Amino acid sequence: MRIFDFRWDDETKAPFFKYIEDDGSSDISIKKIEQNQDFSITLVDESPRCVGFEKSGKYTKCKNTNEEEISVKKCVLCKKSEDYFPCQFCNGFNCDKFRQEKIENCDATHMVYLALFSCDIVKVGVSRLSRMHARQFEQGSHYTRILVEGVSGVTARRIEHFVGKLGFPDKIPATKKKDIILPRVSLEEGQKILEEKYQAAKSYIRDEMPEMMKYIVEEKFWDMRPFYSNEFSEIEASTKPIHFVTLEEGDSIGGVLKAVKGSFLLIETPTEFVVLLAKAFVGKIISFDEVEKGINKKSGFQGGLF
Repeated sequence: MRIFDFRWDDETKAPFFKYIEDDGSSDISIKKIEQNQDFSITLVDESPRCVGFEKSGKYTKCKNTNEEEISVKKCVLCKKSEDYFPCQFCNGFNCDKFRQEKIENCDATHMVYLALFSCDIVKVGVSRLSRMHARQFEQGSHYTRILVEGVSGVTARRIEHFVGKLGFPDKIPATKKKDIILPRVSLEEGQKILEEKYQAAKSYIRDEMPEMMKYIVEEKFWDMRPFYSNEFSEIEASTKPIHFVTLEEGDSIGGVLKAVKGSFLLIETPTEFVVLLAKAFVGKIISFDEVEKGINKKSGFQGGLF
């Protein structure tokens, strides 16, 4: 199967792959994955290939015939055709750059949150209220504290922009997240850190945007760990080594899928925990057929995996 995307379901709060068959003859299909189950994955073909786009919930196959242009996760033509959400490019002050139909979702109720990824990494973010939990699953936050609720998308972005001046990033790249999959921050520590950050942000809003104080939310804290695994505390307490792995063509991993955090798969083998970035497989052909437990390097040499 060639991977189209990796996502979390808003309603079931479960992760899944979207894929098409290798020959491109099928419509898009779903491959659900479950924690605490045997799990195997093999990278069959590492050469990426554009598999099309989605718009308004409808899948369209890539129609680009230029072989060089489609040898990527998403070709230029499909990128231009797919759905996009202006919020990801907006700071609340540049709405005039987007077509009116593209900013209709901005009228929906939004929230502003602080998400903790490690002791020293807390980001500020925005989400529609209808996707408040799904947004946390997607990015893999460890703990989350709600700052503001009940504002429009434009207002939420403006608050995010101002609060960001306190040093909160609004994006954390996967290259950094991979090193903090298990930050080992206790519930009490997480609550304390986010309370301090919350109070700082709240004070800043009071001084710089006093009209927004009526939207401040008190005492809304989420522990996201149980959604990633019902054994997350036990995993964090384990003495097994943990490695982030990049598969090459022909490589495979077998074990037990212990957790899914954001776009990262945490697989337990007999000797270690292995972390894979699921979105790294987009555009590539993989197989979920059972393989021997452990890291199975095609060349027989494991050092290059890490």
